[in-house]
Amino acid sequence: MSKTELFKRIHEVRAKDTKAMNIDAMYEPTEYKRRLGEFLDAEFDANYIDHLCSVVTQMSIDAVTFYNEATQELMSLDENRKVLEMDEINRKKYMHSDAFKSDIPDGAKRGILHNYFRVRDRKDILGYFVSTEWNKKKLRFRVKGMMRDIARAVIESPKDSVVANALLDRLAKYTPAKVEGVVVESTTRDNMVMTVLQLFKDIGAVKIEVVQDKRTKAYSHMVSVPFKEEHMTVSLYESYRAVNGRRALLSSPAGVESTDKLMSTGSWYYKSPELSEDVINFLNIQNQTKLNIIDDDTLLEKAIIRKYYDEDDAKFMVLEHMLPWQRERAIKFYEELDDIRQHGGFFVKHFIDSKYRTYEQSELFGVQQNSAARALVEFANRRALNEAGTESMKLDIACKAGYDKATKEEALEGFAIHEKTWREDPKLKREFSVLDGEDTGFIVYQDATNSGTQMYAVATGSKRLAQISGLLKGTRYDAYSMLAEELNKALEVECFNRKNVKSIFMTKLYNAGKELILNGAVKNVEDMNALEQMEMNFGIKKTKLTPLQVTLGKNGYSYEDNYVYARFEVAMGKLAPIALLMMEAIGEIDDRELYSWEMPDGAQCMSARYGVVEEDVLWSNETGNRHHFVHKRKVANKAEKKAALAPGIIHSMDSYALRETVRRCFVEGIDTVTIHDSIGSHPNDAQRVREIYKEVLADMFEMDIMSNILGQLMDREFNVRAVVDKDDLLTVNNILESEYGLWA
Repeated sequence: MSKTELFKRIHEVRAKDTKAMNIDAMYEPTEYKRRLGEFLDAEFDANYIDHLCSVVTQMSIDAVTFYNEATQELMSLDENRKVLEMDEINRKKYMHSDAFKSDIPDGAKRGILHNYFRVRDRKDILGYFVSTEWNKKKLRFRVKGMMRDIARAVIESPKDSVVANALLDRLAKYTPAKVEGVVVESTTRDNMVMTVLQLFKDIGAVKIEVVQDKRTKAYSHMVSVPFKEEHMTVSLYESYRAVNGRRALLSSPAGVESTDKLMSTGSWYYKSPELSEDVINFLNIQNQTKLNIIDDDTLLEKAIIRKYYDEDDAKFMVLEHMLPWQRERAIKFYEELDDIRQHGGFFVKHFIDSKYRTYEQSELFGVQQNSAARALVEFANRRALNEAGTESMKLDIACKAGYDKATKEEALEGFAIHEKTWREDPKLKREFSVLDGEDTGFIVYQDATNSGTQMYAVATGSKRLAQISGLLKGTRYDAYSMLAEELNKALEVECFNRKNVKSIFMTKLYNAGKELILNGAVKNVEDMNALEQMEMNFGIKKTKLTPLQVTLGKNGYSYEDNYVYARFEVAMGKLAPIALLMMEAIGEIDDRELYSWEMPDGAQCMSARYGVVEEDVLWSNETGNRHHFVHKRKVANKAEKKAALAPGIIHSMDSYALRETVRRCFVEGIDTVTIHDSIGSHPNDAQRVREIYKEVLADMFEMDIMSNILGQLMDREFNVRAVVDKDDLLTVNNILESEYGLWA
């Protein structure tokens, strides 16, 4: 893969970039020495190095003063003094324990204590630089030597993209092995290296920029060194990740133990519970599913672009216009692809959130990525299509061509009519190559139909909810289109369609408030939670919230808020009355800080009550620079409304349905991958996966799973089915005979 045309293009584009050196000349020893000489001898002459030394010395004095003042202030409180007086080992254990949180409940104060030790490290490293054992001449050599190593690391970074070996490791030799007779631990040394880089940023010798990945939310620290008017840049994020072995693509499956810490970092309040045998089995199945990447340069370029740009921007973006550091990351992806080739595929490690939804620990290659990246992934186990697989591919093509809301018969008929035309569509090239080819690892994805409503149908046994979520045999119903039709009729307009009401329908079932649904305004915890849930399900880049008043305004309509919302509630009441009633019932559960319940496979699900605190944070670092920002944080608070509980219960149900489906598929030798409420399988297995999923839902219905959950939360028996009218009652046979509970 590293020799493909796209790979060459990345190098060619980088070579032409005005901010980078010519890639061929970069590796010439004479050119390297010349550039390094320019940097050290011309750009930073003797006078400048002397200036840097004087600034470092003054910073050391300021750091000691700041540290002493901070120490005096912190020692004035007993809870702070307790932390400061602990030895290093016990302090670290304590500061990562629940006792630390209970002793000092204020998160801001805990943050100050954490930062205090970073300040101490900075003081120590600066003091080490200007210690009396070093005369001015030696300090000068040390500063110049560090600048040389930084320059060398940055120059060499395109050649050796594992930059930490060239930068962090080289700078580590300038950090002390001991401080006041105590051996400096490796993690502390890493902090000191970052302190060194920050030091040179403060004195203007290097530039450090922080860039956030729009999709993964990960931060990259970009270090630049000036060469006359040019800047060579290196990504510390990439280097640190590589040096610490944080490869997302694995050559062998990652094992799972009952005590593994697998809770996602986004689950702000929760601790990883001990995992049950069934949950461990599920995670191991996911981790042991071997995947591969197909050769498709066009898709790969789209995948890389969409990693950094939202859907609208990605349409107009080309590789040549991306930032240099983004193209450097593209090189990293290609290097990982080389490893995939060597191992005949790869494995991805998975982790969970507090409702046991599963996520991949992967940066680009995996099924839970953007659509272009997902299209690159296939099963490493390739098989020829059988009769069932051929039909599944025809259905998959028809659904992608616009028949996704049609019946199976209509979709197959559409394929027969339009096959010749569809074969000319470049977007369906891959699918037709699979249909016409021999062995394939192609993955067909089937989504739960209107997942939230479907889980409410299984929970309450409402035939009306089952009808709009694919759990009744016969005509297909589309809840989003039905809501759009009801709104158009109620408001006497023609501007609503399934696309602009889908996110509204879902956020309503996630307990969204009036202001969020009407105008997109996040007014309270309920709105924040609903928006987070919607983004978690669909991805902010895939489905953006389209408020009702925005749709009306764009189409020239003007109505008062209360009037629009009243009509919306009536429309929702017609479509999903039992779901809304259940949300109200869940809201009546007694107040507590944390709710927890157990699913049939032993998954310990949790939902916390929280408020959002905004704090004006004013602080000064040890160099005297003052900073101000508004910090928002979640705080556990049982006085807040139970915004997350109802959608949390529904998520725990759909995640259980997927786990159980995956486990049963595995027993039958069927490979699967999951994306929240979507299951991917080989085309040959797609029909059987649908049948197994129905069987799982039927079992959940028979065990009255919602009553069981509410019984745990209320500590008494609770009969959910009692709220459903007799003529609206669903049956097990209804579910088993249904056709579209899971569909492409």
